[in-house]
Parts: sequence; C-alpha cells; structure tokens
Amino acid sequence: MNAVPLVRRFAGSALAIVISAGLFRAQISNALVTRGDDFLQAGNSAHAMAFYDRALLFDQTSPIAAERVTFVGMLTKTPAALRRGLAVATAELAAHPEDMKVRNDRGVINERLGRYREAYADFAALARRTNDAHYYEFAAQCAKKSGDRRTAAVLFARVIAIDPHFNAARRELAELHAE
Repeated sequence: MNAVPLVRRFAGSALAIVISAGLFRAQISNALVTRGDDFLQAGNSAHAMAFYDRALLFDQTSPIAAERVTFVGMLTKTPAALRRGLAVATAELAAHPEDMKVRNDRGVINERLGRYREAYADFAALARRTNDAHYYEFAAQCAKKSGDRRTAAVLFARVIAIDPHFNAARRELAELHAE
C-alpha cells in the first residue's frame, strides 16, 4: 500500500473544510451571532460588532446578523457605526421589506443622523402596518423636525384617536395649533 503524501492529505482536508463552510454558512453565521450576543451582553459592543460583521461575511442574507449590526449601530451612536447600521439595514430591507425590527432601527438611525424625512418614512410605514400610537408619534416627531407641520398635526391627531390618554401627543398638537 502506498501512503498518501502529506500535501495531498492537507489539500483534501482544506477542500473538505471549504465545502463544509459553504454548506453550513447559515449555521456558522448563527453561531457567530450567538458569540456576538455574548459580547454584547457583557457590554463589549465593539467585539460584538466584529462577530456580527463576520456573520454577515458568511451569510449576507442573514436577517438576524443584519438586525444585530443595525441594532449595535443604533446603540453605539458613533457616526461610523450609525452609517454601517444604516447601510446594512437598507440592504436588509431591500431583501425583506417586512422586517419590522430592522425598519424600526433604521428609523432611529436616520433620526439620529438628522435624516428626518427618511426616519418619517420608516416610522409611518410601521405605524400603518401596526396601528401603534407610538409609531405614529415617532412619525409625527420626524415630520415636525423635517418642517412638515401639517403632516405632524395629522399624525398627532391620529395618536390621540388611538390613545386618548397620550398626553405628549396632546401637548405637541396644541403647540402646533398655537403657532
């Protein structure tokens, strides 16, 4: 019997690993997200983001990894993290427009970046989908900040119609009418 040369065994093993990584990319991505979650819970968002980014490298279509990158970008509030979160959220929503977590996070990121019209669009879409007074209020605040006082007034009135005890919306609507 001839022994298989060491180089050939190494090449075969490397090929098997590459094929396995391709076949199990979603599982590897989920494992990386889980590891990132461990770092995030420990308060280390930079290490968590590194794992989430690796997860996206393995599986660019992973909605879980996209949501985590967007969420950490929103939490850290640094311009680079906000821009990265915005880019990932926009790509995720292009593929999965129904992803409400990512749409909410993108709305918050847009608001933090001063992109009030874009934030309004996300929050208004969430409000229409859920009929939630809080999303209508977020949309109203963004409309107001973008200078669209008429839309803001309509949305604050909608908040009050859904939840008559939403006092912040009552104050905002009264201020809009007073000006």
